Amino acid sequence: LIFAFLSFMEHGKRLEHSLGSTAFAWLCMTIGCLTNMTFLLLSLVLYLLSGQDTAYMFASAAGIWLILFGIIAIECIQAPSTSLRRLFFFEVPVLYYPFAIYAFFALLSASLSFSYLLSIGVGYAYGYGFLDRTKLSASKAKKWEETILANFTSSEGWVVGHAATGSDAWNESSETGLVRLLSQLWAISIRLNSLTPM
Repeated sequence: LIFAFLSFMEHGKRLEHSLGSTAFAWLCMTIGCLTNMTFLLLSLVLYLLSGQDTAYMFASAAGIWLILFGIIAIECIQAPSTSLRRLFFFEVPVLYYPFAIYAFFALLSASLSFSYLLSIGVGYAYGYGFLDRTKLSASKAKKWEETILANFTSSEGWVVGHAATGSDAWNESSETGLVRLLSQLWAISIRLNSLTPM
């Protein structure tokens, strides 16, 4: 949980400044809902096809990574297709970067979570425009900020839709917070290993 929170801090903050707080909250809710609905449908279909194996009905899809994998996939689609992302010492083509992170998690946990793959799929579908009907329009976001969200828009840290910076929010660095965090954790583990007596 701490790892997920720390990895989402910078990436989420930049995305919120890019879209505005209302649109960012809508995006997180959309990815979470679509991923969970797809997971439920898939679990039901597998349950029925397997002769009613109850293991499919008890499978869970939970956690911030459901949203995070979708957001990473969306961001990778919007990046130039020839760019590379670094995962520790490896350079990964940007379109395959979410799968590289997924493979890394699968190695750490020694299991595969289909919910994360579904989240990546939802992110790709969203980024390629297949889910454009689910996007929040600027006029609806503005209307919500003037009415039901009016108390929040004056709060410190809230990014009002018209003050969103768009793509300029990503100009600070090409390295995402997740990559930076993973690299820092790797460096710390190397230092700790060198300090332990043999």
